[in-house]
Amino acid sequence: TDMEMAQKVIDRIDALPETISLDDESTIDVASAAYDFLTDAQKALVTNYDKLVQAQNDLDALKKAVAASNSVIEKLTPSTRKILM
Repeated sequence: TDMEMAQKVIDRIDALPETISLDDESTIDVASAAYDFLTDAQKALVTNYDKLVQAQNDLDALKKAVAASNSVIEKLTPSTRKILM
């Protein structure tokens, strides 16, 4: 039924951690793909979609922060980089 399909996605979203790390990317991707697979009627039954959106946003922000950090590290001189690492 629609509710059964929606509940499977709700459970996947509920399993997402409150604090997102880069290690959670595949879990977020699976939950997102499961949601995208639902019909519009089933999507309407997913009551925690906002948690999935927040997890995706947090992951995107984290990836941008890591990329920015890596960019700064790459600009350091080799001797300074060695001290920091």
